[in-house]
Amino acid sequence: MQSLESFRAMLGSRPETLNSDHVHASAALVRERGTVTLSRYGEVPVTIYGTNYREDIRAFEAPMRAFALLDLADEATGMNPDADVLCLEGLTPFARMLKELYPKAICSEYAPDPEVQAQIAPIPHVDAMNMPFEDATMDAVLSADVLEHVPDLDRVLSETARILRPGGAMIATFPFACGQDVPIRRAILEDGEVKHLMEPEYHGDPVRPGEGVLVFEIPGWDIVPRTEAAGFARAEMVFVADTDRGYMGNNMDGLFILYAQR
Repeated sequence: MQSLESFRAMLGSRPETLNSDHVHASAALVRERGTVTLSRYGEVPVTIYGTNYREDIRAFEAPMRAFALLDLADEATGMNPDADVLCLEGLTPFARMLKELYPKAICSEYAPDPEVQAQIAPIPHVDAMNMPFEDATMDAVLSADVLEHVPDLDRVLSETARILRPGGAMIATFPFACGQDVPIRRAILEDGEVKHLMEPEYHGDPVRPGEGVLVFEIPGWDIVPRTEAAGFARAEMVFVADTDRGYMGNNMDGLFILYAQR
């Protein structure tokens, strides 16, 4: 899907998507079964920790949105273990799994403080707004709930397009304001200082677990034209809904993932 209109059209043919009773019933089926079936790993045990199913349905301690992202990454790379993959996380269970599947993958974290860089070594520090890679050197760039935390999302999109080879793909999950065309801007950076536009919101940060990381914006459907304007040939929001795999959101029976091809 590329627009709010296309999402509304999907809801017209699939009204159960946002039906809370249906969503909780689907999660109950997963909980009763106790397993999910994943493309890479087959049938594996699953744990449900709460009702934010986007985060709380987990296998190997990784949320199911990570495995949905992996499915699309495998599609983009043809599951070539020699693919050049950049992942904008390095300390998570998902990053460890990705490194096993793609040995050349660079799994990184944002850690501008030299002291923190030393603490997370050998995980490299990568600033997504100023990536330390040559043009056209990556086959895929994976971003799992990172984009909402950067002060200049458009710069990240442009940098990602720059380092991807022709035909390469950016695949990203993030909290998505699927009911509106414009983003929810919670904070901006002005003259190097954070200016809060709403009550500050923080999400968990594997680099600084005790602090969390600030949310700057929750993209809306504007993310599609913004991604294409950054240098991608095509961008779309892919909706994946699969109870057998545990692919669910916290208020819908599926997940949105940005898929953009260079």
